[in-house]
Amino acid sequence: MHRRSIAAIALAGALSAVLAGCGVVPTGGDVGRARWLDAAMSESAERPAAVGTVAGYSSPAASVSQAIEFETPVHVYAAELRCFGGGTMTFDLTLTQGGVPESEDANVVCSGVVETIMYSDLFWDVEMISVTASRPGAPAAFIATLLGEVRQDDPWAGYYTEELASIGAGGTRMAGSFGPPGDTSPTFFTDGTTRSGPHMARIRCAGATRIWVSIGSDSDPLDDNRSIVQTCDTVANYPVISDDGITVMLDSRGEPGAFMIELDPED
Repeated sequence: MHRRSIAAIALAGALSAVLAGCGVVPTGGDVGRARWLDAAMSESAERPAAVGTVAGYSSPAASVSQAIEFETPVHVYAAELRCFGGGTMTFDLTLTQGGVPESEDANVVCSGVVETIMYSDLFWDVEMISVTASRPGAPAAFIATLLGEVRQDDPWAGYYTEELASIGAGGTRMAGSFGPPGDTSPTFFTDGTTRSGPHMARIRCAGATRIWVSIGSDSDPLDDNRSIVQTCDTVANYPVISDDGITVMLDSRGEPGAFMIELDPED
């Protein structure tokens, strides 16, 4: 587990989780915090990019903890956090993706002002978060809004798995997908063990309408301007000269789909 401390951190979930405080008779301060939290939750619900909200009240006597597990992984690119009631609230947030937890500690001044946290490309597949909030000495209301998108299932993941396993031991091969809808990217394949001389790259694809194929070597680097368009549901063979390795780039340009690359196929 990795742990970092930052000045402010966002807490979020794929659904709204209200952390209940003690069941006491409301005071003037309780009413004010409740009104503030109701208004803040209404604002959060109107955020188009909000994939979830965690909100509630800290307890002056003990920390309040909540864990949320997502049915579909969440991509987190930013988060907003605020609390109300005076003093400073301490948060402990753990984001888990790929079974690996990443923990963050944060101290936030409860003035009601929004703190925006921009995440770099760290949290693409968040499966679960756990939150611990504490405000010693007095209760405070808090709300955190997670900004991002729910990751879609990739219908083309594993499409060529069986075919890849059935190929003989000769040559080098790779299969995969371009990513789920709305989150595709080009793929790169490099084999630095090829001997100098002529080789053959066999490429097939499915799902996408077409792909753009670029093949290069150390002496003839990849050049997207020289890409070859290949229609999917076809198999194409590309001759290439290697002096010290071969690199293949495939780009579906936004369309989901699957690919398989073979260098020097046996047949």
